[in-house]
Amino acid sequence: TRLFRTESFRFTAIFAALILGAMLVFMALVYAISHEAFRDQLQNATLHDLDSVEAGYRSEGVPEAKEVVHQRLFGSHGTDYLLLETASKVKLAGNLPAMPVVLGERRIPMPHPIAVEDRGDHEIVGQGRLLSPTLYVFAGRDLYVAISAEESMLHAFGWVLAATLVMALAGGMLLSNSFLSRMDAITRTCRAIMAGHLSNRIPERGTRDEFDQLVRTINAMLD
Repeated sequence: TRLFRTESFRFTAIFAALILGAMLVFMALVYAISHEAFRDQLQNATLHDLDSVEAGYRSEGVPEAKEVVHQRLFGSHGTDYLLLETASKVKLAGNLPAMPVVLGERRIPMPHPIAVEDRGDHEIVGQGRLLSPTLYVFAGRDLYVAISAEESMLHAFGWVLAATLVMALAGGMLLSNSFLSRMDAITRTCRAIMAGHLSNRIPERGTRDEFDQLVRTINAMLD
């Protein structure tokens, strides 16, 4: 318990608290920026899908739009979602069931069963667009992709904070132990002199720090 009562440990604890506080602010800023970046990336990906389908429709009509949908979904790792349907909700292509026509950004639940504990994370976020008055296309991405990346980032932040705290405490204990060892050397020598051993002197370490200055001053006084 002596280690934790030393000034060196208190200074180390204060310094560690300041460092941890600064790291928390920095990590919060990084998380906020990443949060927006991940969602912007999902939205940009869906807009790119919409543009591709629309370009196919403008060039060669509905058959080409359907072909583009099939190509975009081929090898998509199950996180990409597309739907091409008529305005009367007749599905033409895609991996989503027919849905009401909604323009702009929208979120829809996953079309396939998800474990109860994961349903809140798995959600399709995307965009809807009319290619013509009678043709509707929706493109979306599984929001869990962004959520998973954010959780990995938070776990990494947690490990960094924990490692910083452990290193700060270990450094504080080492500094406190060094502080106590030098103070004990001074105390032992002073007690020996008080007991009559007037030739004893406190050894210097040659570091020319504050302790060496104190030791040099005490030894000069004893001389």
